[in-house]
Amino acid sequence: MPIGSVEGAANKREEGMIANILTYSRFAAVVPLWWLLVNQRFWGAAALIACAGATDYLDGRLARRLRCASAHGARMDYLADKVFSLAALAGMLLWAVRDSALWWLMAALFCAMALYDSFNAAVRADIVRRVVAALREVRLPVTTLSKAKTALVFVILVFVLLSREQGMLFWYAAFVFGAAGLLLVAYLLVRNVAHAVRQLYGGV
Repeated sequence: MPIGSVEGAANKREEGMIANILTYSRFAAVVPLWWLLVNQRFWGAAALIACAGATDYLDGRLARRLRCASAHGARMDYLADKVFSLAALAGMLLWAVRDSALWWLMAALFCAMALYDSFNAAVRADIVRRVVAALREVRLPVTTLSKAKTALVFVILVFVLLSREQGMLFWYAAFVFGAAGLLLVAYLLVRNVAHAVRQLYGGV
């Protein structure tokens, strides 16, 4: 193999590692986030969640810009989003949210997201297809709304944390955005289930 080709392949791997590091950082951020929540360092937790949201935006954009996007990277990005957002919601419910109305809203959002992500994961991992052979050809759409859902969850978590430090303004913001997030997740879940059913019975 020519030296230039070897160097080009090595450079591409190094560039791909930058995007992968951003993705894997969200897995690593779960433990420090929980530590911050347990110790009621809400400003620090809010900053960490904001940084995680930034890495979610940057890793895919960087991989595409450097032309080193891969199926493995896309799977890890998807998994990192789900692990961090659900772990963050669980940590908030356990250690951060004290207001009962906001707690129930966050709990409903957690359950809706868990159900939505479990359904998507089951289809992508062929679990549903092995149980129901007819689902073999089901393909779920990947849309801007799906990515917006993850970004919205990060915004909600930041507002909930800031409501503990700054009072009612952020409480109202958290409640409004939380309700919007819950409706969005419910819509996406219904849409994906309907999409799978249409493909299963309508051949769409």
